[in-house]
Amino acid sequence: MTTIRLFLASVAINNCHLAQLDVHNVFLHGNLDEEIYMDLPPGYMVPGEFPTRERLSNYSMFTKTDQQGFIALFVYVDDIIVGSSNLNAIVFVKQFLHTQFKNKNLGLLKFFLGVEVARNAADITSYRRLIGRLIYLTITRLDITYADSVLSQFIDKPALIHLFYAHRVMRYLKGSIGQGLFFSSNYSLHLKAYSDSDWAACPETRRSITRLCIFLGDSLVSWKSMKQPIVSRSSAEAEYRPLAFTCYKIVD
Repeated sequence: MTTIRLFLASVAINNCHLAQLDVHNVFLHGNLDEEIYMDLPPGYMVPGEFPTRERLSNYSMFTKTDQQGFIALFVYVDDIIVGSSNLNAIVFVKQFLHTQFKNKNLGLLKFFLGVEVARNAADITSYRRLIGRLIYLTITRLDITYADSVLSQFIDKPALIHLFYAHRVMRYLKGSIGQGLFFSSNYSLHLKAYSDSDWAACPETRRSITRLCIFLGDSLVSWKSMKQPIVSRSSAEAEYRPLAFTCYKIVD
C-alpha cells in the first residue's frame, strides 16, 4: 500500500489524469493433477535474491517524462493505472495495451484496492454555479437543504466526488418534480415551531447539526438546517442551541 500511495502522490504532484484498466485473464493458484515444467514467470523472486526493478513480486511501476508530459503506469496483478498530464497520452497507452492483451477499460480511476481516489473538479466555476442553483431551489424544496449545506462547504476546491453527489441531488429533483410547499386554508393563524439537533453529526468538525421548522397553521413558512458554530460537549447542550435559535427566529 505504501507503493500505491507513493504512486498516487507522484501523479497528484504532476497534476495527472488517471484511468484504470482491468486484465481479463488472471492466473490463480490451484491444485495440479500432473507434473508440469515451465520457465519462471516475470516478477518471480527467488528466495534470498535481492529484488531488482525487473523482479518485483506483485507489482511494477513505470514513470517517464517526455514531450507529451508526465506519464505513469502502475500494474498490480490484474489491475492497471495509467496516469498522465496529457489525455492524448493516456488514450495512446490504453490503445497500445488493448493490442497486446485483452482488458477492460474502467474509465476514470475511482477506487483502487479499496482506496477511494478523489480528484479536483475540472471546472470549479460550473460546480459553484450548480450549487448556487441548488441553494436557490431550497426556497421551496426544504428536503435538499442539508445536502446543499454540505456541498456548499467545498466550493473553494471541490473534488469529483462532490460533483458526483451534486449531480445525484439533481437526479433526485428530476424524479420528484411535483414536490413543494402546500399552503392550506383550513387552519387558523396559529404559530408553532419545532427544533431538533444531531449531536456531533459532522464527521470532519464533530459539530452538531441544528434543524428547525416554523409553521403558521399547517403551512410551513420557515426552516433551517446548519452546523452549530461551536462543538457541543453534550447532547443536552446540542439540543438547547437549536431551541434558543428557534426562539430567536420566531421573535425576529
